[in-house]
Amino acid sequence: MRPGTRGAETANVLTAMNDLILASHVRSVVVSYNEEGLLSREEIGSILARFSGEKSFDFEKNFRVVEHRRFRSDSDRRPVEGRGGRAYRVLDGKDRDRIGEWLFYAERAARARRRAFGGGRLAREGDPAMHAEPERA
Repeated sequence: MRPGTRGAETANVLTAMNDLILASHVRSVVVSYNEEGLLSREEIGSILARFSGEKSFDFEKNFRVVEHRRFRSDSDRRPVEGRGGRAYRVLDGKDRDRIGEWLFYAERAARARRRAFGGGRLAREGDPAMHAEPERA
């Protein structure tokens, strides 16, 4: 993929989200992600399934959509005399002034939790384990 293309941008975001979540030293994670973002619901679910040690993410149990009014700091406008225009993207099946926030929840499997927390004990301030590089699977 060429740098600067949508595909390259999405791949970078996917890699960054994957690295952030999988390298974290936490028992559980809540992800709030705007439905207009670059990642799909399934891509985020796949990362969280790996985090949880599951084959797939349970959308029925651990996923919600919170609908709210879109914040608009200005109105749509056409380009005029060299000034750029502005248009909000309207998703299929949505009102132009409504947007959804995706909420995901995932909890590490016990075995993965022990690895993330240094063999079952929690790291304390000043503990060398706090600064150790995470294990790569």
